[in-house]
Amino acid sequence: MSSKSKGRTTTTAGINVTGSYNFVVVAGNNSSVTVGGPKSAANNGDCTASNEVSNEDPTKKNLRKTFMQVSKNCAKDWKVLIRNLPWPSNMDDGELENEIDIICHNHKDDLREQSYKALLLWKKVYRDASQEDLIKALQESELSLVADKIAEMKHEV
Repeated sequence: MSSKSKGRTTTTAGINVTGSYNFVVVAGNNSSVTVGGPKSAANNGDCTASNEVSNEDPTKKNLRKTFMQVSKNCAKDWKVLIRNLPWPSNMDDGELENEIDIICHNHKDDLREQSYKALLLWKKVYRDASQEDLIKALQESELSLVADKIAEMKHEV
């Protein structure tokens, strides 16, 4: 058993509890629970648990590369794109707009990062996120050149 203060870590029976201020991560036996942080659709202020340490689906990893490409090529139009993506049915327009406001506030003056963070949020909240959904939303957002580039990337993998 060990403990530290300020950025506090406590270990008991193989379980690590790490945290500071309003954010805590509990990890042990190939699973983790995250508590806290700003309340958002991504965490809803609730605990989230995961038994997946790094068993991420390769297609999901490819989404990160795709998100980098999209952020690079349509940063100024990211809000339109995000609104055209499919979201879970339990997330209403007000919640989405709130998430957009939070991302804008947290990454002022960096459109590319705002775009990337919004896409990561979409991937986290919408478990069925796919390149096909993203390509369709790009086309609906009149960003066909970017959609074509993403489609080409998909076929390269």
